Amino acid sequence: MAVEADCLVIPEPLVKNRHWTSLHLPAVVLFGLILLWRLAQVQHLALPAWVDSVHHALLVRLLLEQGQIPATWAPYLPDVPFYYHFGFHLTAAAVTVLTGLNVGQSVLLAGQVWQAAMAPGVYLLSLTIWKDRLAALMAMLLVGFVSQMPAYATTWGRYTLLAGLVLLSLALTAAIAGRPLLLAGLTAAIAITHYYTFLLLLLFVAIRLVVPGGGKRQVVWGSVAGVLLASPWLIWVLWQALNRRLLYVAAGPQSADYTPEYMAYLLGPARNYVLLALALMGLVIVIRRVWQNPAAASPGLIALLVWSGLLIAFLGPWRLGPFRPDLHAALVIFLPAVLFAGAALRQMRRPLLGGLVIAVLVVWGIIQTRDIVNPATILATPADVTALDWVAANTPPQAVFLIDVAPWESQWRGADGGWWITPLTGRPTVIPPAVYGWGSPALVDRFRALGVRIYALRQADNAVYCQRLAAVMADAGAMYYYTRSPRPEQCAGLQPVYRQPQGVFIYRSNYSAVMPECLYRASTEGPNGGFPLKTCGNDIQNGGAE
Repeated sequence: MAVEADCLVIPEPLVKNRHWTSLHLPAVVLFGLILLWRLAQVQHLALPAWVDSVHHALLVRLLLEQGQIPATWAPYLPDVPFYYHFGFHLTAAAVTVLTGLNVGQSVLLAGQVWQAAMAPGVYLLSLTIWKDRLAALMAMLLVGFVSQMPAYATTWGRYTLLAGLVLLSLALTAAIAGRPLLLAGLTAAIAITHYYTFLLLLLFVAIRLVVPGGGKRQVVWGSVAGVLLASPWLIWVLWQALNRRLLYVAAGPQSADYTPEYMAYLLGPARNYVLLALALMGLVIVIRRVWQNPAAASPGLIALLVWSGLLIAFLGPWRLGPFRPDLHAALVIFLPAVLFAGAALRQMRRPLLGGLVIAVLVVWGIIQTRDIVNPATILATPADVTALDWVAANTPPQAVFLIDVAPWESQWRGADGGWWITPLTGRPTVIPPAVYGWGSPALVDRFRALGVRIYALRQADNAVYCQRLAAVMADAGAMYYYTRSPRPEQCAGLQPVYRQPQGVFIYRSNYSAVMPECLYRASTEGPNGGFPLKTCGNDIQNGGAE
């Protein structure tokens, strides 16, 4: 005898009531294996990778120092208002308190735990939709060991999106299962964790209300209650967005990187194309069965089908507001993909063939993702962590550091571990963490101009190098220069105070430097959009423990 649920034919013993331990023990064991794998994938990292990780760690530092949600990024960027989602950062702050790790290491550990948590989130959603434990376990295997996303998001430090997607999978489960209280709490949590996943949840809720069938009252009650719980924060964010004109509808991608080749890269590699092909097969099977027997399909399944179709459409060359179609659709498409791929594997006429396919995919995925972090996105090495410890112990708390930079989108980013000085030691850097891009136009232009000059130093002839370096340090208000280059040793105005064989150098300027708050407060006065230094108070004194 068989039980038919949501268009999949399920062996009856799988849906009988059993003790929780025996029913879900395989999923618990598999979650543990995926967690160990996620930790193994980043064991070589001294600090989390790439751009986003730096300001994630800075926000964790702010939360720990202030004990509340800040209104601005002060004291590090006083003129940059705070309207960033912060749910993930609360968990990273808790990890810091519980483990004693620095904020960077806490972001890395918390991020990988959230990475692994995607697997049970997918398991519960798949189990709720298909009511088939084997299909749910297959979805876990696919998201944990096969799918390129979300694993590759680690290389970008996109942990806020990961946390939002985990919560989204749980919220979709609650909405489909008719759990209004759980849906309320998850809706509020998503609203403060990632705005794009919050919009995806609202989209699903809207679709669910249009789809015929019962259970709408629970979905409305839960989602509305969750929005009300988060409404004080959402009102603040909406006000900031309106003031800064962040809400708009654009016809095109507004990004030079948006090309078919780039999208193919984000949806790849070959292993992931196989996964997407399986997902397409599963989607076709489910649609066909729904078409043949609409009465057998639950409203939740219909809503998921429509929602998944819209998510595929979001891969096209259009965008809503600040959300990019490449990073906010291609990075999310794995969620429905593993659900439908698991269903396709489960529905193969020969179960052994489905098992063989997923075994091959898992082995293929493990081999290819053991080094999932792109080396080009690793900014900080163990040598940098040692140097940052020296900075914290041997430089004045108000000392500004010049660091090397590289272009990033329309801004500048740090080129090495020196960019981690602010999150780990509290000392200001030029260029600061990327959130300076959310400041006033004058502040952004100031740092963009400084970034151009810092970047140009690498091409400067020896005859003018020292003069230009001294000038940019003076204009940046920098007392120290953190670099991987030995070239400053030729400059009489700089004194080497730290060096190590791994190639990290720190130099101290013999020139006076302005107070750091002068640099980080926006002003249009002064040459080249500079700052009115005469109003900044006394110059800080050179020196400090060596």
